[in-house]
Amino acid sequence: MLTPPQLPAQPPTRNTLEQIIAAIPSPRCVPAVQTPFLVFLGSDPGINTSGLAREIAHALNTEYISPDSIFGAIMAPFTITEIERPPTEAEKFSKQIYGTLASGEALDTFLFLKWYEKLSLSEDAQFRGFVLDGLPFATNLQQSKFLIDKETEPSFSNDRKLIDNSNKNEYKHVDISLLAKILSTCRNAHSEHNSSRRRLVLVEMKILAKDLETQRIAQFVDPVTGLLYTGGQVEYSRRRRREGWTDGTADVENEAALVEEDRTWDFDFVGDGSKRNGVVKNIAGVVDSGEGEDKENGGAEDEDEEQETNEEIDEEDNGVEGEEKKKKKKGKDIELPLRFNLSNKSTWKILSQEVLDRLLKRPEDTPEIIRSEFDQFSVKKIEITKLKESFFDPLNIITLDATQHPDILLKSALNQLSSLGFSLIENVISAKRLEIQPGTFTGMTQNDIYTFLNAMELEWGEPQREESSWGRFCPVKFFKTGDLVHKGFELPVSYRGNFYFLSDEDSVIKFIANPNKFLENAPCLSGIRVCVLGGPFTGKTAQAKMLAKIYNLKYISVDDILEEWDQDPNQKELKTRNPMYKEIVKRCRSGQSIAPETMIELVKMALQDSYVPAINKNSKKTTSGWVIDGFPRTLDEARAMVVSEIIPEFVIFLTNDINDERVRVRMRNQLADSKSGKPWKAFAQQSTSRNTPIPHPPSSHPPTSAGRITTPFRNFKPSSREFRSSDSKKPTPVTYSKQNKLTTSLHPKGNPFASTLSQISNKEVPDLCQIPALSITMIPNFDNLFNGFKEELPEIIKLLENKAKIMEIAAEQAIPTILAVIQSSIDFFLPKATELSEKQIQELPSSFELGSTKEFCPFALRQANILQKGNPQIAVKYLGQIYYLSNEDAKLAFLMEPHNYVNVRELMAPPPPRFFFLGPKGSGKTSCIKNFETLGVPHIQFTDYVYQYAKTADMSVKEEIEYMMKENAGVLSPILAEVIMTSLFKIEPYASNGFLIEGFPRTKVEAEVVVKHNMYIDAVIVLRIDADVAVKRIVFEKKKDAKAKKIEAEETLKKNPLNPKAVANFALAQSNVKKYNESAVYGELLDVVEKENNRISDVVNTFENSWQVPLIEIDCNKCLRPIIGNLKKNLIPFFENRKSLLSNAMKIDFREAEMLMRLGIKTYSAFGKICPVTVKKNASVLKRPTGTKPALYRNHVYYFRSEEDREEFLANTFEYISQPAPQPVVRPHICILGRTKSGKTALAAKIAAQYDLVHLTIPIIINSIINGKEKINLAVQIENYLKNGKSLPEDVVVDAVLMVTSRAVCLARGFILDGYPQTMEQAKTLEQHGLIPHTVFELKLTEEEVNLRSEKDSKTNIRLKTPRLDFPKISQLRDETHQSNLLSLRALYHGKYENWIEIDGSKSKWYLKNEVRQHLETGVTRQQNYKDLKRKGLAAPIFDIGLGIQEIQNHLSKFGDYCPVSLFDKGELSKGLTGTNFTAEFNVTAFIFIIYIGSPFRISLSLEWQGQFYKMASKDELQVFLETPEKYAYGPDLPEFLPQRVSTSILVFPRQIELQGYCPVTLSDGPPGFESIVCGSMEILAEYENKVFSFETELKLDRFMRTPWKFVNLELPKKLPPKLVQINVGQLPLIGFLEQSIATALTDALMEVGKFRPKHPYTSLRLSAAKYVALYLKANNSNSKEWIPEDVVNSISSTLVDLETDLPLNKRRIEQLSLEVALLANPVKQEKSKRSEELQQETIMIE
Repeated sequence: MLTPPQLPAQPPTRNTLEQIIAAIPSPRCVPAVQTPFLVFLGSDPGINTSGLAREIAHALNTEYISPDSIFGAIMAPFTITEIERPPTEAEKFSKQIYGTLASGEALDTFLFLKWYEKLSLSEDAQFRGFVLDGLPFATNLQQSKFLIDKETEPSFSNDRKLIDNSNKNEYKHVDISLLAKILSTCRNAHSEHNSSRRRLVLVEMKILAKDLETQRIAQFVDPVTGLLYTGGQVEYSRRRRREGWTDGTADVENEAALVEEDRTWDFDFVGDGSKRNGVVKNIAGVVDSGEGEDKENGGAEDEDEEQETNEEIDEEDNGVEGEEKKKKKKGKDIELPLRFNLSNKSTWKILSQEVLDRLLKRPEDTPEIIRSEFDQFSVKKIEITKLKESFFDPLNIITLDATQHPDILLKSALNQLSSLGFSLIENVISAKRLEIQPGTFTGMTQNDIYTFLNAMELEWGEPQREESSWGRFCPVKFFKTGDLVHKGFELPVSYRGNFYFLSDEDSVIKFIANPNKFLENAPCLSGIRVCVLGGPFTGKTAQAKMLAKIYNLKYISVDDILEEWDQDPNQKELKTRNPMYKEIVKRCRSGQSIAPETMIELVKMALQDSYVPAINKNSKKTTSGWVIDGFPRTLDEARAMVVSEIIPEFVIFLTNDINDERVRVRMRNQLADSKSGKPWKAFAQQSTSRNTPIPHPPSSHPPTSAGRITTPFRNFKPSSREFRSSDSKKPTPVTYSKQNKLTTSLHPKGNPFASTLSQISNKEVPDLCQIPALSITMIPNFDNLFNGFKEELPEIIKLLENKAKIMEIAAEQAIPTILAVIQSSIDFFLPKATELSEKQIQELPSSFELGSTKEFCPFALRQANILQKGNPQIAVKYLGQIYYLSNEDAKLAFLMEPHNYVNVRELMAPPPPRFFFLGPKGSGKTSCIKNFETLGVPHIQFTDYVYQYAKTADMSVKEEIEYMMKENAGVLSPILAEVIMTSLFKIEPYASNGFLIEGFPRTKVEAEVVVKHNMYIDAVIVLRIDADVAVKRIVFEKKKDAKAKKIEAEETLKKNPLNPKAVANFALAQSNVKKYNESAVYGELLDVVEKENNRISDVVNTFENSWQVPLIEIDCNKCLRPIIGNLKKNLIPFFENRKSLLSNAMKIDFREAEMLMRLGIKTYSAFGKICPVTVKKNASVLKRPTGTKPALYRNHVYYFRSEEDREEFLANTFEYISQPAPQPVVRPHICILGRTKSGKTALAAKIAAQYDLVHLTIPIIINSIINGKEKINLAVQIENYLKNGKSLPEDVVVDAVLMVTSRAVCLARGFILDGYPQTMEQAKTLEQHGLIPHTVFELKLTEEEVNLRSEKDSKTNIRLKTPRLDFPKISQLRDETHQSNLLSLRALYHGKYENWIEIDGSKSKWYLKNEVRQHLETGVTRQQNYKDLKRKGLAAPIFDIGLGIQEIQNHLSKFGDYCPVSLFDKGELSKGLTGTNFTAEFNVTAFIFIIYIGSPFRISLSLEWQGQFYKMASKDELQVFLETPEKYAYGPDLPEFLPQRVSTSILVFPRQIELQGYCPVTLSDGPPGFESIVCGSMEILAEYENKVFSFETELKLDRFMRTPWKFVNLELPKKLPPKLVQINVGQLPLIGFLEQSIATALTDALMEVGKFRPKHPYTSLRLSAAKYVALYLKANNSNSKEWIPEDVVNSISSTLVDLETDLPLNKRRIEQLSLEVALLANPVKQEKSKRSEELQQETIMIE
């Protein structure tokens, strides 16, 4: 037996119906691929976009649509045929074009527009994506001239005809209008799986008009091929041929340029040099010995910092000498070449002499025509801008500098596409038709046909194909009609490693053109009709509900319908409108059975569309088909069902045995309330809890079959797992007597009127209300109920077997098992496991993909929670993976329900760690185990555990254990050993946490018990040690313990010398010390250790011969530390990497991986070709190292940089696949500004070297343009200025900066702009052209530090004779320029973009580098997160990503400045904070319904992009919004009226303040009475609903602004307090003046005098009191200066010093003055009332 009864089954993890359904795998769909739709657009007509567009289309494997491709498509159908048939529309169109060309006339441009739309909407284009080039045209085509000839208009697919005329008259030019229609159609194409994968990308090529004119004039055309060649390529080819280059020889110049180009585009190039074959070259050209690339954890950075540290130490040690070395090094730095070549590429592919000889100039490239096209095209630019804003997200616009070399443009475009999330390595997979000759399959079975197709036309290394999830059915027909159609096997198509069968030629053509269209939705059964029948407690309700949810069926239960009616509170009204219900109530009250015809009418009513069962109410899909629970129950009902033509396709009978004790227990647990008949409350609450499943009897009998539908699992003995059933909540509601008559039951579902009848009875017999409710058996006549159903069952089967397929299944099995048997019989598409024959096992390749349990048996893992290795000769294939089973029973169980044993979605959890530690005494078992106790695994001494187990065991077992431990030297019998060890797999905490057992097994017999009863553990740790070494350790420890005991006994004896026990203990301790010094003890211990080693060897031999558990041997002859280290190293897979213990990742060859990806059998992981191990170890957001060592895990291929990384991944797969996938790299564009000598250039160089950024300074930019020798207008201007000795104007410098920063290398690598912009004008010009740095760093430095550094550098330059241009005057001039523009630059970047960072430039260079690095990493992470969320259509925070404040304000959402979260959740108007800290962007979508003609029930949603910004009140609201943005974006709008703060200027007669000027907030919130009627301030006014209110305080105003609707409709009471007016205090009489001015202060002062009662020496009481009052008033005067109270305190303190000289005489005086000092130092702070505030204003409010 695999799992004996003593071993526990794994605790069920799928114990609810929802979890059981979730475990069922769905049929496989095609993986989602980002489909690119690219549109190429030039800033002016004549830009050669076709070459680049064609290359990108080829790289992405997409359709290329341009005038050339359209012309080819037009002429393709034109063929001469002799078959007499009417020509097609395409052939008519082609013939018309051919006639036009033959006559020499110009082609009509409008004809091309028709085919633009046809090719763009073709199946190939929608499947592969397209690259659209050539629109809009250079010439003007007005909308009114666009008249389509209906006879020649090309036909479009009927499957997708759009009813949408939204763009009909939106654009005046027909070519732009057509482009808008194409873009709208592509964007609106929607389905469940690909709506998020369609993105429109605009590739915009820009060039100045003058440069474009020069470029067009210089270009040539090949009249044969029609290809255009630039003037640079033609000139280079002719020059190289003049120099002697011949065909077949290498072009040295071009090869050198390619090497430099590779260095620029090699993004694994990290640190200060480039990686070439393990040798690091620095940029000076010196070869250094090293290990190639920097270390994984930032090795290059650490080495750089270490080098800088050493340099600084040398400088400090050598003083001036070190400083001179530093200056010399700086001098060398200037001569170093640039890291990346910023000049345009000047080498080309040399054209053949034949091509050069036939090149011509195009007539349209003359200056006059060029300018004319420019003028015509300029009219379209407004509509082109409108088109861009309507269809293209700004993030999806790629801008290219058209002056660059085509090779550089291609790499730049592909790099930017990759940064947008488009995969450049995972292309569209094409379907392949398998040509079958007629008659090939004659006489072949289906299995033979599948075997033939598996290996037909395979490529080298391609694995055999498999049957697709569609089986033999045609996916195209199912897509169109929803029907499952099979018309033979003669039309197979291979796609992504599977073969599909199509029904006809048209389906084959459509499938090959766009297979994803038909495969993106998984196949599923629909419209099936099922009846689930069975006796009581068979679980039929659970099965029926699960089938309804899985297959979207309408769940029908007569019991539920009757119970729903019974629970209706309006019984009279229900009976009036439902005569059927009235009749049922009447028959039940009279004790009659319900007629079968009535029951059928109930079923018919439930089958109507208007009836929606409770289980289907939450479903978003329309139900198709039905499942009836527990009906028909009688033969009469079955006959009535057949007569009414309610015929099921499948009838499922669940059978059980009435004599089964488990059934009886479940029946007895069903209790009812004696008064109402409802379930007993205490039990009902327990059993109906959603999270408390109901127990189901374990499986014990094989499923039976009555010869109707047979399964291959008839002899299978299912598992003994205890799954839960929900049917116990609803026993069969009717009982059957022997005469087959219906009698009512006490259960409410058996008698749906139990509660109604009880209510009637209560009214008729009021005394019953006094009877207490009791719990009674719910089904007292259970035997009659069961036997009655069993008697009629054969007749029901006989009646229905000719109408439906019958299945009989034993209900004693687990719920998932029963469901699996049902599904395998009715569902064609359920993934099934197949047994591998002996021949198939032998033909398996040497390396193949194992299943989710690796080499372990999934049955043993699931049933017993043990890791038992499977038998390679018992193999099963499931979902393309191989599983090994341990025996035939396990194989049969797995074949029946594979999804219940494995998890194909995620890594399976292994059982807890379990280990045996074997070793003799002295080997260090206990010390080794203690090092693993911190992991939470219990440590067990087997002997101790035996005694512990005996305490809780039965008396007989306890006595036997005690006898064996005393009389048999502790050796247990095999039965006891089995019982005790089995308990460790059952009881807690060992069942959940595992165990580390020390001292078991001790003998060969115990080892055989472990093997016999399959007590599989992780590993056996064998600690090997020589006997003499072990004895030495034992003797040493014994001596140590004996000496300690001797010392303890000696101390005890000293305290009690006459105590005989103390004397005896001391003597014993002395003898023990002497004992362990004798050699005899050594010999005895040696014999003991050797015997233990022999027993351990026997145990190990037993395990090696008959057990498949790892044996780990550790040499323990060494000291403890290396032993523990070696042990931990061997146990890493079992502890640190335990989550990956069942990982089935495997190595594959690079060639094999590429082939699997090319065929679509496997796909790239979310990491692409980026190494996940390196990403985990080096988390820099700017480094994405790729790998070339592939590994396969499930359906994905991962790549690694080294073999060590791949091994690490295989050992710890879970760790690396759990990390988030790297987002596309966002290359930073930063500026570093600062005063002269602030170190910005050195800092920029270090950051650029660390992150491979381009370091840009103005000299570098100008030199790159000059050295490039480009024939552009800007280069000519720069050369002219410099040749004439003039300085470059500002506009030329800005143009140079814009040109170089738009170069491909700067866009691909990112750049650091050093010391620019310097003025506000430069910054604004850059801003106007879209150059806004992500971050601007300012290095702050004081003027003293600037002067100190300048003076120091000047002296060093003079001493070293290295003159520079940093003379004091020049440095001062630069510094003044910087300082004069600093505030304006800071206001621009910080105030508008919030991207200004200030850093203290006086700190060390390491501090500066670290600060910039931290800000850079954080900023890039925010940019990546923003773009990733935007690409996914989610809400994204916009803090610190460079968005302008004005742009945000221009695109605020409908909530404006208000927080939508506060409005929706709190009902308050809270304004969001200024800036971008708590602002999010979300793409609000407007939904437009588009109906596709030809596909029934297919409605698509069109998405209209519109980025909007939402301001939040705080960080908490921002987080809530980011989690559920749709809830708030589509929530309620702002109120019609919003509160607004106003000034008194708005109060123009006759407008007045509402509520007579009283504060509405105080009136609403205050207590009743005059205290709540307070006048508001005229300085605090607000307007709402055209009403003006005044408020008492700013706090009250804030409350009003949040919820103004609460206060706007308040009414004043009829009786108001007297009005208050303001008068001047000086106008009051003397008494009144004193009362309103100083009365309060004097009163407080007199009160304090009374408390302290001061008495100064030599002073009268009156004078002392007066002096104290004066001091008190001065100390508490809020208008006095701060120094006055302090001066008074100081004077008193000095007096205290004088008095302390005669302490006894002046003690009372000192105490008095100390109190005064305390008073004055901490004056009493009194609350200022409103009256005191008015006194400060010298006004008083009186009546």
